[in-house]
Amino acid sequence: AGALHLTDARLVLSFRKGADASDGSVAISAGSNYGPARAAGNFYLGGQRIRLTDVDLDAGGITARGDIALSSRIPSSADLTFTARPGAFLASGEANGRVRLTEGGGAETAILDVSGRNVRFAGSPYVIRTLDLDGRGTLDRLPFTLKTDVGGPTPLSFDGSGVYSRDGAAQSVVLEGGGSVREIDFTTRSPAVVSLSGDGRAAHIDLAVGGGVLTGDLRQDSRAAIIEANLTSVDLGSIAPDLRGRVTGRLSLRGSGDDLSGSANVALENLRSVDAPRGMEVDGTLTAMLVDNTLRIQARAVDEDAVEASADLTLPVEASAAPLRLAIARTRPMQGTVNIRGQVQPIWDLFLGGDRSLSGQMTANATLAGTLNEPRINGRLDLQQGAFRDNATGLRLQAVTLNSRFDDTTALIETFSANDGAGGQVSGDGRIGLRQGSGSSFQLLLRRFRIIDNDIAEARASGPITVVRGEDGNIRLAGEISVDEARIEANPPGSNGIVRMDVVEINRPGGDVPEADQTRSRGPQIGMDIAIRSPGGDVRVVGRGLNVEMSVNARVTGTISQPNLTGTARVVRGDYDFAGKRFVFDQTGSVTLSTRPDQIRLNLSATRDDPALTATIRVTGTAARPEIALTSTPALPQDEILSQVLFGRSASQLSAFEAAQLAAGVAALAGGGGFDVIGNLRELAGLDRLSFGGEASSLTVAGGRYITDNVYLEIIGGGEGGAGVNVEWQVRRNLTVSSKFGGQGEASLSIRWRRQSRQPGGASNDRRPNR
Repeated sequence: AGALHLTDARLVLSFRKGADASDGSVAISAGSNYGPARAAGNFYLGGQRIRLTDVDLDAGGITARGDIALSSRIPSSADLTFTARPGAFLASGEANGRVRLTEGGGAETAILDVSGRNVRFAGSPYVIRTLDLDGRGTLDRLPFTLKTDVGGPTPLSFDGSGVYSRDGAAQSVVLEGGGSVREIDFTTRSPAVVSLSGDGRAAHIDLAVGGGVLTGDLRQDSRAAIIEANLTSVDLGSIAPDLRGRVTGRLSLRGSGDDLSGSANVALENLRSVDAPRGMEVDGTLTAMLVDNTLRIQARAVDEDAVEASADLTLPVEASAAPLRLAIARTRPMQGTVNIRGQVQPIWDLFLGGDRSLSGQMTANATLAGTLNEPRINGRLDLQQGAFRDNATGLRLQAVTLNSRFDDTTALIETFSANDGAGGQVSGDGRIGLRQGSGSSFQLLLRRFRIIDNDIAEARASGPITVVRGEDGNIRLAGEISVDEARIEANPPGSNGIVRMDVVEINRPGGDVPEADQTRSRGPQIGMDIAIRSPGGDVRVVGRGLNVEMSVNARVTGTISQPNLTGTARVVRGDYDFAGKRFVFDQTGSVTLSTRPDQIRLNLSATRDDPALTATIRVTGTAARPEIALTSTPALPQDEILSQVLFGRSASQLSAFEAAQLAAGVAALAGGGGFDVIGNLRELAGLDRLSFGGEASSLTVAGGRYITDNVYLEIIGGGEGGAGVNVEWQVRRNLTVSSKFGGQGEASLSIRWRRQSRQPGGASNDRRPNR
């Protein structure tokens, strides 16, 4: 969806009187970014009024037919049928109906019949999942029914009826019914009224909301404004989506011209963050006074068994009644005090919760001065027995001790120490400048500290990290750390080998949220510029057949909540298990790193030496769409290579069961994945190889594991010969000794040897030692 751009437009304008006494006709046709566009109609001219008849419009996803009159460029009467589909005005969904608004004394001179499904206007985060509007009457009195369900940042549903009335220049809408806002039910205790007259407007509501009562009145014109609201035990989630609890209080604003004053007195009961567990509730009060462009806020939160917090702030504001405006002035002086004593978790969850949690016994006393853009803070902040967790990365701090003081423009960290709960330590001290661009000397020292611990990765690192304040005023972590050990799961939770499909959700609860809102996070945004090194191959990648150690040379920038990873990881050693067979990674392999799977570039190869051939798997492409190719020396087709690797013989000699295994291997190489029954059974049994052979009447099952890197033990069951044991020892890359013992006492010993000569004068490309 987006703006409608016309190209190659052709306009035909005629001022010849028509048979219907029209003053002329107009027609336009053009191409557009949404396909062909056209519009036509007859027009009548008369003073400030233009009337169009026989309108026929088809452009930008909108089709409409009928008549319309414009008075001062505003529709004053209409009789149109329309259909709206995705295009210049709608991003999704469909709406259609009839709108008839005409003067006259008939019983149904005004008709509204509009319906819509999954309608989202271009640029809007809201989705009208259902809309049914039906009204019949006159322009002086038009009763209607309305049923709608809207998803988005503030989900809303309503089912009710109303009356539109007009008396000269005065208009009003009376509405009654019920619905829900953010899944909290409401009903009208008395009809809601909205009225317009000249430049004046007024509104009155009286609602039962979430077990409480909300009443409100608004009266406003070009000179003055009055706002009154009263809440009695209203569910706080209906007002603030990130909070839970109940609110009781009164709000009053009134003034004229540039003067606006008012007050608020609110009591909060069982207040907590929507993410916080039950038991973290606090009770609180909030008092505010607005006078002479100054807003004083006094707040207090108490849990008798845990915490007591208070704040007294005097903030400069820019306020006016006409136009109605209230905004904080960030460059004018402010003042205030903040005090916290006790368990900090309920307070943290209220204001900075979400993916991060903080608990512990906090004592904080601070006085505030300066401006919001350049604050001056004096006081102390101490935390004992603290704990911090970032759920996204798994970062965990335990036994946190923090002693700090604030001296006008500098925060002095006297002591900071914590552990990760598994032997890792972090400590630090120094200064942090509170002004934009001011210097900092606060440094953290990591000792085998677990910086990542989630379902995908676990990593420990050591090294210094300096906390600096950037020119933009934001805090940034900078430094260079060494990875002591890391384990990355290539087979994350939820992976099951089933091919994943791109899914588009419709009618999702809450509607489709734009990407910008989905990535929004609560809490302070801390920047990063950290170099990560692991030259000794301390990063291990396992899962999906991988068992490889890599060295990393990378850098993490961005913010903690939205990191950006760049750099390279190179293979040190490792192997890849494909269809139960082990391939050794080439040390020239590398991976170009990124935080996005579609930008992680792969350049890996793994080789397996068998007496019959040397097979190489090469992996290129991206982590989101890897491309796998299988080659061999001597050169063979892929299915023949797999057949030799898996079964030691040609594809034409395989049984039906073995051919099925071969087909699954070919599909995996093609990148299709799929539900590999045999592969999943092999992983469930903890085997390196599981194969089925023979015909249906004499089926054999073989399963085995590598005892060491070079010794493979396999047990064979079924078939005409009964059970058997096979032991294979790869003495060198071109020499294999295999012994087999059958269930009927027979035994065999075989030696397989291969030699490949290079062309005279040619150099060997194989750098691996002949073990």
